Amino acid sequence: MKTINVGVLSRAIESIESLGQKRMDSADIRFQNVHLRRINELANRILFAKNDLYVDASGLWDLMQSDKDEKGVRHHHHGLSSSSIARALSCLHDPELVAFDARSSRYLVVTLSDKGKALLAIIETSAPLRGNRNARINKLVTIYEKDEYPSYAARLENRSEIRIYYKKIENRTGL
Repeated sequence: MKTINVGVLSRAIESIESLGQKRMDSADIRFQNVHLRRINELANRILFAKNDLYVDASGLWDLMQSDKDEKGVRHHHHGLSSSSIARALSCLHDPELVAFDARSSRYLVVTLSDKGKALLAIIETSAPLRGNRNARINKLVTIYEKDEYPSYAARLENRSEIRIYYKKIENRTGL
């Protein structure tokens, strides 16, 4: 299992970049120092029992691939840079919004990208590790950018299956 410490951002970016250069076989990647327990403090409840975050290596590779191929066909890829991924993970300790989707039983954590766009991280709690089905982990399902974040956040707040646990009061980017 590869471990990436997002506490040292430059090294985390290098590690993610090296993983994005080739598609890896099935393997779990562990991200340390993502401070998920800080979200518990902000939400005033235990949402994440563990502090580390895991992702499947092929899922991380997919995040870094272009959302369109050379023919312009869309794929389920997000075209994120290794820097955007590392920054999103390192900013989890200071989210803009934390919500729970009752339909998928997953948490949505919103941070900001270095370009001022919203980066949405979808995290599943109590997920199994690929190599150990009995382990219960916080699994990063995906990260994606949202340009129209203010209207998206408003739509989230109006959906009955979404429970908002935390929303930053400080309004530094018009969110």
